Amino acid sequence: MIQTFIRNHRRVLRLFSLLTAVLAGAACGGAGSGAGNAVKIDPLSPASYVLVESGTLPVVLSVPHGGSAVLPGVPERVATDATTVLDTNTYELGLAIQSQLFALTGKKAHLVASQVSRKYVDFNRSAAEAYETATVAPIYAFYHTAIQTAVNAAKAQSSTGAILIDVHGQGTTSNLIYRGTQNGNTAALPTLYRTAPNGLVTEMLARSLPVNPGTSATGEHASFTGGYIVQAYGFPEAAPNRLNAVQLEFGLSFRSPSSATAATAAGMAAAIKSHLQATGALP
Repeated sequence: MIQTFIRNHRRVLRLFSLLTAVLAGAACGGAGSGAGNAVKIDPLSPASYVLVESGTLPVVLSVPHGGSAVLPGVPERVATDATTVLDTNTYELGLAIQSQLFALTGKKAHLVASQVSRKYVDFNRSAAEAYETATVAPIYAFYHTAIQTAVNAAKAQSSTGAILIDVHGQGTTSNLIYRGTQNGNTAALPTLYRTAPNGLVTEMLARSLPVNPGTSATGEHASFTGGYIVQAYGFPEAAPNRLNAVQLEFGLSFRSPSSATAATAAGMAAAIKSHLQATGALP
């Protein structure tokens, strides 16, 4: 998997170098595209479409599907397996968790959040599957470079407590939060369930944030086992550029209305703080 990840990143960086030297992009092989479908636009500024905040907590918050910004001149993804729906209020939830963490600890997490619509790029897929127009490549590369930078910093801040939380929304069950770790392959589940004091998942359960599966090591919902981001940056722990990574799929009742978003963020911030204390990353 590491070799595939490296190859994908090299591919994106080569595209980035090419695209910053020209003022036009070409459609690249999505369903329904053809040789005459060149898209002529100015190069897109990645920093305009991805929010990045550095932190001093060994926590990475990734929010890949909460943006709604339009990419001018870029056609929407049309591949038959392309999911393009917005994860409603996940961008707002990510920012609210960040704000609550700062209120609780006086420190911030590393935050990387998409502001661009999933209709154009899906950051939770490999580069080969994430976009269909080559001019989007620099934005994809920017997001994942920011994630890797944040992961490296978090690992340096705490070798035991560093954690990546990938924030998503799901419409299957409004009152549940689905856990995705590839059934324990992207995170050491004993770390997530540590109980002296309570760890991340244990504390979420205690704060009326019902996680499924709750205390089981396996049995994750088949549709929510964790996507590309947690697989790319999660375990094995021996790899220097990886850490505990968990995808959390929040049901709508935890994201809407805004009062629910605020309550969820407060509970999540408290659970993250508890995890950091349990792993020795915070006093």
